[in-house]
Formats: sequence, C-alpha cells, structure tokens
Amino acid sequence: MFVTGQGLNILRGKIYQAVRDRDGQIIRQEARRQLENGADGLDINLGSWGRCSSTLPWMVEQVRAVSDCPLFLPPCPDGLAAGLKTAGSGSFINCVIADKERLKSMFSAADCLDASLVVLLTRRGYLPASLDEMCMVAEEVLELAEKQGFSTDRLILDPVLRPRIGCFSDGPTAIFPDISLFMEALFLIGKLREKKVKTIVGLSNITCGLPTMMHNRLQLQVLNMLRLASLDYVIMNTEHEELVEVAKAEDRNGGTEGFFIDSSSTYLPDIMGAGGG
Repeated sequence: MFVTGQGLNILRGKIYQAVRDRDGQIIRQEARRQLENGADGLDINLGSWGRCSSTLPWMVEQVRAVSDCPLFLPPCPDGLAAGLKTAGSGSFINCVIADKERLKSMFSAADCLDASLVVLLTRRGYLPASLDEMCMVAEEVLELAEKQGFSTDRLILDPVLRPRIGCFSDGPTAIFPDISLFMEALFLIGKLREKKVKTIVGLSNITCGLPTMMHNRLQLQVLNMLRLASLDYVIMNTEHEELVEVAKAEDRNGGTEGFFIDSSSTYLPDIMGAGGG
C-alpha cells in the first residue's frame, strides 16, 4: 500500500503559522520527518489558503528542496497549474468532487500537466449512503473519463469513509462509524479493482469528531480491513509507527480471512464504551 503522509495540513497550528510567515524551514522539517517515518508521498492540504495563488507553488518548492517524492496537491483554483509544474510529472490532483463540469476541467488539467487525478465519490450536496449509490457515482466518473480520453491508469477513486452522525439532545454528534456501510465500501473497493481502478482512503476521516483516545485503535482496525481489501493508497498519520507497519505489510494469507470484525471481540464494546462517556 502506498503511504501518503498527512502532516502538511493547514489545520495543524505549526503548519498554518509556517504558511502565514512563509517559514520554509518548518515545512522542510515536516516533510523530512514524514518521509523518515515511512511516507512514500506527501499530501498538501491548504484549506482556504488555497485561494492564494502563490501559496501552493511555495509549499511545493519547500518540499522539493528535500525530496522528489510524489505529491498530492489540492485543486486550488489559482495555484494548481504552477504547483503541478513545480512538483513535476507523477504528481496527483487530490480531492476533486465528481461534479461533471468540474471533472472535465480537472481531466484536462491533469492531462496537460502529466498528473493523476483523485476523485471523491461525492457530488456537490450529495454524499452516497449505500453501495448502489457509490457504484453509480463511480460508474459516472469512469464513463466521463472514457469520453474525455483520460486513462484509468491515472485515475484514483476515494469512497470517502466517515463516521456516523447521531442526533442527541445536545445536537449532532459523531459516533462509532457505520460499519455496515463501511463494509459495503470495502466491497466496492474490491469490485473496482476488477476494473483495475485504483482506490484511496483518508484514514483520519473515519475518526473525525470521535474522542482522541479512540483514534489509534480504530484506525488500526480499519487499516487492516483496507489492506485485506487491497487498497492502493492511504493518506494517514505517519507518526504512528504501528499504522505504517500495517500499511506496508504484505497479506500473506492471500485471501479475506480475518476481513470481518469478530462480533465476539471485546474491541467493539470497548470503543462503544469509550464513545458513550
């Protein structure tokens, strides 16, 4: 599995400050640390800073000062072309939603700049809630790619795994992930591989909004399942050594033994208990 480090994220205080102050040393140090921890590539997440046309090229320059590893770049409206040119061939345009017109422009941009495209299986205002809906969006993306002449070798689909939202008296709250939908998503990953379409998951999405104490254990469980489903790429925290080991481990069973969570395990009750407090 290709491990993509998630540390260059504007939501992290030190990265936000480094971008704001144009402190390249912090960016370079973070890039080095992630690569030393086992990252094969790096994700750059700029959030609202992506609206500044100079920010993405500057970030890429800092990383390129220490490594020529593959980079996953945000689809910034102004800085993307310059960022991709600085990054060089073999880069990725990340987090593109599956809206038809948006996809057309991104297919063209990726073609012109020799990049791959990561497409979220979502559309504006629409998040698939079942396997059938995910498959429908995936087929639409594949059909449009074929019409545009965009090779599926450079197309990566993201089923957007996420926690379930429950409504309580004090408002909406993220609770234990919807395992049934999650397993459907893993099935989708397997079916897509039959078409030789690559897949990617942002591992931290599955624990977004959940108590911090649950993150590592739950992400380890989820990552093991993803590995057995032959996921191609994962964006994750490379500071967690065990996560990196799982992502890079080879599946010696050659099958899906252990693929499903054992209902007799104490793992699920522990997690549910932790979340209930």
